[in-house]
Amino acid sequence: MSLRDFGPNELMFLLMATRWTILLALIAFAGGGAIGLLIAALRVAPVPPLRWLAAGYTQFFMGTPILIQLFMAYYGASFLGARPDPWFAAALTFSLNGGAFFGEIFRGSIEAVPRGQWEASTALGFRFVRTLRLVILPQALRLMLPPTVGFMVQIVKTTSVASLIGLAELARSATQVNTITFQPVLVFGTVSLIYFALCWPLSLLSGYLERRLGTACPADRAAGHCSQPVEPAPLGRGASHDPRTFLATANRASGPSVPALRHGPADVGWHRPVPTRGTGNDRSHPSRSGRPRHAWTRSARPPRCRSSR
Repeated sequence: MSLRDFGPNELMFLLMATRWTILLALIAFAGGGAIGLLIAALRVAPVPPLRWLAAGYTQFFMGTPILIQLFMAYYGASFLGARPDPWFAAALTFSLNGGAFFGEIFRGSIEAVPRGQWEASTALGFRFVRTLRLVILPQALRLMLPPTVGFMVQIVKTTSVASLIGLAELARSATQVNTITFQPVLVFGTVSLIYFALCWPLSLLSGYLERRLGTACPADRAAGHCSQPVEPAPLGRGASHDPRTFLATANRASGPSVPALRHGPADVGWHRPVPTRGTGNDRSHPSRSGRPRHAWTRSARPPRCRSSR
């Protein structure tokens, strides 16, 4: 026999507890992102001991259950003479655990940048930190965003583990409501809908970023589910796909007889129109009078996505 029925008051109690779940997830996201960026930088550092230290950190937190890590942080505080605090233990555990996973996401994105970018920065006299900050990370950012947002879904769901150390978040509050209503199907069914309402928009955002930034799988590209323009073919082995680098290389290879390509927005396509006729007085591009001469123009049109036909 239940002490009370599940009603609007109990539902409001669960919704009020959701804010602590969101707050814990945001703390884990911010702390884990900062730690993960540091771990990723150490994983690609030129100093081997730093790489080994970062790899050991990653393997430890990815190879042990997060529940054990949470218990170590909560009960281990008493060995240091501190009073166990559920909030501090949960925030520390989720930040350290998330840092290992974020570090692997960021490291994979950094290593996806062509090696020639590192070599070019070294040739310009950039050191490791400056190269990483000014050259590599801006290019790796578009690869980091979709999996980072996707991992946020995992963080939100994992916060329910904090209920085992007495943190009054959504899962803990659901257990308290169930002890007085004895309606587990209704109570935990409502909680599952709340978790779904938190995670589903993040999943949609991750998929949108994956398509928008052009990091979708080849099958999605073949089906035409991306919105990125077709990248120009490289001018040689190891050539950069950056449009600015492509245009600069094309200008150097074109010689004085072809007008220089100008920089334009990303959605502007460059085309060679009907040949125009030059004049003998044109000294910038010498040609005989009356001989057709091509000029590069641009036409604004929406970018096209590569599709298999």
